[in-house]
Amino acid sequence: MTAGEWIHAYGKSHQNRVNKWIHWFCVPVISFSVVGFFSLVPIAGWFDAGDLFLLAMLGYYARLNLRLAVGMLIVAAAIELCLLLLANTSLPYALTLVGLFAGAWVLQFVGHAIEGEKPSFFQDVVFLFIGPLWLLANLYDHLRIRYE
Repeated sequence: MTAGEWIHAYGKSHQNRVNKWIHWFCVPVISFSVVGFFSLVPIAGWFDAGDLFLLAMLGYYARLNLRLAVGMLIVAAAIELCLLLLANTSLPYALTLVGLFAGAWVLQFVGHAIEGEKPSFFQDVVFLFIGPLWLLANLYDHLRIRYE
């Protein structure tokens, strides 16, 4: 499928305004926490599994759509910066990530209960990676940036 087809399919179970707002908050939080979890696995020097995960995701997004991948590169940089900031606070890093991850998923399921639709990833696990792209595509649409 093309990026547009994935985004359209994802959007079918995200029509309710409340569910959309919940996703605008929770999808970035989940993405941030997943990269954070991977960042706990060192690979070499400053490079960790979180960096590897982001590179793999950017490669996948670039394969789907180069214009959206450029936006996701900015998102990836923001995630890295936020993880660096979190690591330099007095908050327990891993425990904070667990709390954010769990709380965001609970809210996501509340949103889908309000929507009356199952989360898209129950249909295809790839939708877990389409959520951030769906948000970015909506932002592009709002800013009148063409991506297809």
